[in-house]
Amino acid sequence: MPILAQSRLTARILVWVVVAGVLMFSVVTAVTVLQERESMYQAAREDAHRNVSRSMAAVSAALWSYDTAALNATLTGLIQSGSIIQAEVRELNRQVTKIQRADLQTKPEAQWEVPIMRPNDAEQIGTLRISESYREVRNQLARKFAADLLSELIKIAGLAALLFIIIYRSVTRHLQTLARDVSNLKPGSVPTPITLQRKVRHDELDTLVDSINRFRRERADVENALLRDIAERKRVEATLYKTEGDLSEVAEASRHKSQFVANMSHELRTPLNAILGYIELILDNLYGETPDKMRKVLDRVQQNGRHLLGLINDVLDLSKIEAGKLSLTLADFSLEHVVHNVFVAVEPLANEKKLALDMHVPPGLPVVHGDEQRITQVLLNLLGNAIKFTDTGAITVTVATEAASDALTIAVHDTGRGISAGDQRAIFEEFRQVDSSVTKEKGGTGLGLTIARRLVEMHGGKLWVESKLGEGATFFVTLPFNAKMAAGS
Repeated sequence: MPILAQSRLTARILVWVVVAGVLMFSVVTAVTVLQERESMYQAAREDAHRNVSRSMAAVSAALWSYDTAALNATLTGLIQSGSIIQAEVRELNRQVTKIQRADLQTKPEAQWEVPIMRPNDAEQIGTLRISESYREVRNQLARKFAADLLSELIKIAGLAALLFIIIYRSVTRHLQTLARDVSNLKPGSVPTPITLQRKVRHDELDTLVDSINRFRRERADVENALLRDIAERKRVEATLYKTEGDLSEVAEASRHKSQFVANMSHELRTPLNAILGYIELILDNLYGETPDKMRKVLDRVQQNGRHLLGLINDVLDLSKIEAGKLSLTLADFSLEHVVHNVFVAVEPLANEKKLALDMHVPPGLPVVHGDEQRITQVLLNLLGNAIKFTDTGAITVTVATEAASDALTIAVHDTGRGISAGDQRAIFEEFRQVDSSVTKEKGGTGLGLTIARRLVEMHGGKLWVESKLGEGATFFVTLPFNAKMAAGS
């Protein structure tokens, strides 16, 4: 078909419609056949019992009078139809007569006995043994299943054709147009809006087109802003080099600025590229993948967006700390309450990696005077890193009181791969992360531990790490209780 040759997505939709129809038919048919099979078996058994009940009076009279001819005639009538294939009359331990079908080819599938009473029901004079076979029931079920199978396959073929036509006219051909227009886009080109010729408006396709057009405009604005920033930076640098003064200090400041800009550019570019890649994946596979796979792609877009937001918040916090403008909301609070809330927050992340969380907080801890929200931020960072860099085992948080220094010590221990001696100092510097070849994990913004240490120091405490490669890591936090804040808070 020309349509299928032009669009792999169209062919994929057709295949999935047929596969889904066949799977659904298979499940429904299997359940129906099982139900009908059990129903037919039950009906056959009930019919056999009814026939035996109606014949018991004649069997009793014939056996009591030793009328073998009448007894054989009655048993012959029992095996003529239904599931009964053999009937045997026994008098105590002696067989009186046995009648079975002449065309008997299968072994009995069920046997049961009925006591034969005297005509006046005074005593038992014998036993009627009945043997049943459900071969005819299965044959009848097979014939019905064949007819149902042909009927359902015709329905599936018609439904698949109808759904294919509807999906192609309402979705696939517009996606082909959208894919062609997007593939023709070039970097630096004027962002011409993408439009679809459609009668129905205001649905997901329009939302997607609007999002692409908005993204292209915003990207063009960002590129122009970056060009202006680059031009401005060049102008400022030229002015600085022309200005008399301490050239060494200017060079040092320029180096730090370049390093910061390079780190920031890398941190911003990584999630932005990921978001662009997932958007292209959405454009290629929308309506062509299952909702679960599409949800996973959108979740990753959301995670990268949150990563960008976290990076911006970390940069703002660090800039406020460096400028001495970060204010703390001071109050007495329970450290035990803070640790419990942090455990509740990170527990889903630990469950995803099947890591155990253990908390050892003694009762009756003294209250801490400080900013409860900022201390929570510190503990969330430490436990989040511990979960991120631990593959198996447990993460333990222990709180203890140091009576000699009037301080509380919080120890966050993980069973990960550990941190080398060279990295233990670097992880607290701006944009420095543990070597990914050791941790096998991607780091965060590179500012989390820097900010955490500054916040702890503003509370008059300390933050450090002790670790060996292959033996996990332990981060220690000391906080004075009922102590004054450090300078600059």
